[in-house]
Amino acid sequence: MSYGRGFEGSRLEMTKGMSRAEIAKLFRGDIKAATARGDLPKGLKVSVRTQEYSGGGSINVRVTAVPAGFGVLNLPRVYADFCTPHVYSDRPMYSAQAAALLKKLDAMLQAYNFDDSDTMTDYFHVRFYGHAEFDSDVTSAERAALKAAFDAGQMSDPGEQSYLDYREEVERLSELKDDPASEQAVQAQVAAKALGATKAPRATPQQPQVTTYLPPGQMMRPDASTTVVTNIEAVGEYEAQLIAAGFI
Repeated sequence: MSYGRGFEGSRLEMTKGMSRAEIAKLFRGDIKAATARGDLPKGLKVSVRTQEYSGGGSINVRVTAVPAGFGVLNLPRVYADFCTPHVYSDRPMYSAQAAALLKKLDAMLQAYNFDDSDTMTDYFHVRFYGHAEFDSDVTSAERAALKAAFDAGQMSDPGEQSYLDYREEVERLSELKDDPASEQAVQAQVAAKALGATKAPRATPQQPQVTTYLPPGQMMRPDASTTVVTNIEAVGEYEAQLIAAGFI
């Protein structure tokens, strides 16, 4: 899927007015739904974090764990790097299934985005920045295991795959199923947010009257010697009302 000037995600219109934090929450729900229906592998762990800064913000998606047996690195590339570590390789870094996983996550995330940027004039205008990537701990751990196997003579040449075959495999593996239930879940959350915005403002509990007692013969003056005793029970009840109403 290509993004660029004029791009509008399929869920942009229904989520207009929502913050990036709220979009990130919806996206986490999308990941759970995609895992349940088999679009994403079980055992996958994904971190979704928002970042706000001057001029915009981002939704950062990082794969922090993959299920056992899920190869992230492209074996022909890794094998070539081990054999000729000082020679540049243009082979893809990730395996086809790993590249397809990132493409799926990106497609799911960009459904909430728009892009009216024009790189020819250095003009950038998006709802949010960000993309899916693998955490460095994931790739480092797999590379270390493969290097140990290579050094022990247990890694053989995996052979070459044409770039065209690789791209076709990525495209095939990155197809997402239609999921009306997920779409309805997003619509329900958007509707719930809109309903919450129209609710009447919460009434502030009435602050109790505080009684001040002074020693006999002492005039009211704001100095350190003034003894003030409040109605503790009334104040405690007032605080309980504030907590129940959600003010504190």
